[in-house]
Amino acid sequence: MAGAAAPDELHDAQARVDATPAQPAPATTSAAVLVDASLADASKALPSTVGVQRSALTATEFDTIYCNPVSGFPIYSCMTNRTNNTGWLLEQQATLMQITVNAYRGNVSIRLQYHNITGWHDTDAFTVNENHTGFILGYGSRKNRRAEVYNATGDGFHRLIHGNT
Repeated sequence: MAGAAAPDELHDAQARVDATPAQPAPATTSAAVLVDASLADASKALPSTVGVQRSALTATEFDTIYCNPVSGFPIYSCMTNRTNNTGWLLEQQATLMQITVNAYRGNVSIRLQYHNITGWHDTDAFTVNENHTGFILGYGSRKNRRAEVYNATGDGFHRLIHGNT
């Protein structure tokens, strides 16, 4: 991870996700490390992470597990039982931003972007399949970041965006 350890708060949040009982099948987790790099100073690139866990959550379960504030990271927006595309849910200056989505009906796509002198760039974007929870986390220097849910027409999902300004 580019020589920097993840903050303790992220380890705590991942532990809560890992402790979530998987339904209807045992939990499986996969992750990849991406680089959230500013073209102005690529030597200061910091990692971001993505992950997926198999789980079908009710609105109450999602709210209980994900929408309780993580120490040091305020919740910008937590909504359950959403449908359809959302457009850009949030755009603000932040050192850390995470979008978490549980697709309970259909498949939805999520995207997290950051802005530098050359424009907007994806931290990552991927599809969260039905009965799965997926997240994208981007952190590093303070910069404009934004999150979106798309390809969700007629689908149902719960979503959380939190971070640190």
